[in-house]
Amino acid sequence: MPCLKPERRPDSHADARRQSKTASRPALRVIDNEADATKHRIASPASWARHVSKPMLRVVIAIVVLVASMSGALTLRTLMIEDSFTLSTTKQNISQLQQDVEADELQLEQLNADLPNKATQMGMVPGSGSVTLDMGQGSQSSTASHDATDSGNASSDASAQGQAQ
Repeated sequence: MPCLKPERRPDSHADARRQSKTASRPALRVIDNEADATKHRIASPASWARHVSKPMLRVVIAIVVLVASMSGALTLRTLMIEDSFTLSTTKQNISQLQQDVEADELQLEQLNADLPNKATQMGMVPGSGSVTLDMGQGSQSSTASHDATDSGNASSDASAQGQAQ
């Protein structure tokens, strides 16, 4: 149901003076339904701020600032908790990977320790002394304990090469 309030027109000079004193009041207008009224209030917050008393305006601004700061604090706290969770998950993954590396190193050490036994089971013979070749001088050197066997092998190799030629 529309609310109609008539506007009076000044009939005389006294009425005009009275009207000028009350000119700071907003003009009345007809509003057909409640949805239009809400739309009009939302559409013009600046006009609303002009017609509201200053203490009320300060309270509204304080509430808006308070809500904005609390929502910002909540957002930051949520991000910090999310980062903390990610950090703890990453630390757990690093710990698990370190344990895996230690287990692999232990397994490698055990395989290296078992290597000579497996080689003898396959029929391999352990190496006898180290042999080095000096390509600059054309000589062969070996450890002292195996010099006799190496020189014997070297002389038989030299005689076999002489017969082949």
